[in-house]
Amino acid sequence: MGHHFARLFTVLFCFLALPVKVFCCEGDCITGITNAYVGNFSVPVYSVISQIANEIVDKILLPTGYSLTNPPIDYLSPILSSYNKLAPSALEFAIFPNFFHGKCLLPVYGADGTVIDHTVPPGCPKPDCPVVCGTPGSMVHFFPKLRYIAFNATRQVLRELGAPGSESYKQVEEAILRDVRLDTCPSPLNRRALRFARRGFPCSGQEGELTKIQEALRRLFKRIGELLKSECGGLGEGRLRECSWEEGMKRLILSYP
Repeated sequence: MGHHFARLFTVLFCFLALPVKVFCCEGDCITGITNAYVGNFSVPVYSVISQIANEIVDKILLPTGYSLTNPPIDYLSPILSSYNKLAPSALEFAIFPNFFHGKCLLPVYGADGTVIDHTVPPGCPKPDCPVVCGTPGSMVHFFPKLRYIAFNATRQVLRELGAPGSESYKQVEEAILRDVRLDTCPSPLNRRALRFARRGFPCSGQEGELTKIQEALRRLFKRIGELLKSECGGLGEGRLRECSWEEGMKRLILSYP
């Protein structure tokens, strides 16, 4: 729903502007740029998820005596799956129409101060337009802003999925607690009973230990945004140097009308 609304909103902005022939990013342009960012961020995002998965094993599971049988990343498959579904629409809306939208038109004022016409600024629709609008030239000119928009949208999706109240987080937590309980219950009878027990049911004497595991898991996921920032090179002087892809993205952006 949000994805279709964003696309309709952007298209309307393009067509409702005054009838000066200036192209703005719509259709394939929106899809292409969005998909490029989703694809680019898939590498640092997977690295962040892998880091958290490994820390879950090293800091939570192994200290309990749990015998790991599957790759650590398997525990976070609900997070990855949800991210892949949500990231495209989140990135698209953050870029179009939340910031870049509409044709690049500057008002021309009459002697009485009223707008009598509009003019197209130099460099619009491309290669370099100094007005915030929905043209490729504007995205190139304001590329530092575009870079942060894409990063912030990606980080926000991860933070929401890694929040204790999200469905993805609950699935991860339940899988970890289930495996710990099944692996450490003291008797075969308890283990068999636990397989059919209600969600969250601990073995006798395990309540405190499971609470500690839940708290440790929350601490790990609380760092998910910082981990992505670190993976991208930080927000300081480097300005997300590992998540810029400036040359390739500018080339892609300018390939659209």
